[in-house]
Parts: sequence; structure tokens; C-alpha cells
Amino acid sequence: MATPTFIKFSRLRGSVLDAVERIEDAVCVPWHCRLQESALLRPSYDAFDGGLELDGELEPCESMRAVAQVAKAGKPFALVYLSYDTRANFVVYFFDVAEDGFRATVSVESSYVWFRNDEYSPGRWFEGFLISLVSAFGADVCGYGRDDAYGLKHESIEVADILERLRTGDLLELPNPIFHAISVELIERSEIVSLMRSRPCSPRLEYKVAPGYHVLMDVAQPK
Repeated sequence: MATPTFIKFSRLRGSVLDAVERIEDAVCVPWHCRLQESALLRPSYDAFDGGLELDGELEPCESMRAVAQVAKAGKPFALVYLSYDTRANFVVYFFDVAEDGFRATVSVESSYVWFRNDEYSPGRWFEGFLISLVSAFGADVCGYGRDDAYGLKHESIEVADILERLRTGDLLELPNPIFHAISVELIERSEIVSLMRSRPCSPRLEYKVAPGYHVLMDVAQPK
């Protein structure tokens, strides 16, 4: 099975422009990425597009002023970033934008998942990238991995679904690579630890607490 490359979040609060600024500070700076292009999107009924397709051409976009102009159109849009470490792009898709929030998905090239350098073993760079990304968005939950819920489709994931799948043990058994971040406001650490002790788990599943989030993951490359 191909390496999964699609990352999903619960519906996000606040403004798109504020989120883009946080991506710049929390993701682009520490993980050596740069905004390069933008594109307007429109609904697509082709399953390959996941519900959105290009509405026009990719355009240069390297500043918040340029992002504001794209967002001003009032249509779904995508921002394309280049990672200098992986030498590959990631794309952020913004859609269903309203006054009280919006939805977003992120696609990465498969090289992100197993990237390694002198500082990070395979999977650990991606782990840090994902934690920074979910923190920048301020999502209640984030999911990525080898599971039907994270296939190529532009949609949010539901908080209630993630918590239910965690409590039934379903999330704990998913195969590598897998990543979930859940706000610490939604569930206590003690409950997660108890679930991991009482339910079957993927043999290399890790649990960590990042600022504001419980993180359940198995993204290191299998040996």
C-alpha cells in the first residue's frame, strides 16, 4: 500500500489569514519551509480530486499581502510551500470559509514521511513537522495515516469520532505510519494511559504530550 500523504483536522476556528501567519511562524521557520504559490479552487466531482480542483493556474505567492488577495476572492484556495529539508512541496487547502472558522486539509509528498538527516532519524522530522502544523492550526484533533478516514478527500474529521475510536481501541491498533493529535482539553492523560494498558495496541505505538496536545503516533520507519 502506498505511503499515505493526506492530513486532516477538525473544523478550525478563527480567520484564514491568522492561520497562515501562524503556519509561517510555527512551521515554516523551524522546519525551513517557504510559501511559493497559490491557486483558487472549485468543487470537483472527480474522486481523484477529493472534491476540489484548480480554478485557473498556480500563481506566485510569497507574502501575506498576496495571500490576502487570494483569500479576498471568497473561493476555496490552496497554498503551496516548499520544504528545503525534504526538497519537496506541501500544500494547504482552505475551504468552507465562514466568519467563525474554516476547514483545511494538507497534502505532503511521500518523501516527507521517511525523511532523515544528521539530526533526525526516519519519521522523526515528520513527527515534529506534524506537531507544529496542528499547533499552528489550533485544531481540536488532527489525523494522518494508513486508514480509510484519511484518504484523499477534502473534509474535516469529527472530534466525537476520534474520541469514540480511541475509547473503543480502534485508533490504537492502526498500522504504521499513523499520527493523531488530540487537544488536552478533550480527554485526560490518565484515561489515554489506561486505554493503552487495557486495549490491544500497535506494537510500536508511542504516546507523548506536546504543548496543548496528546499525541499518539507510530511514524518512525519500521526496522
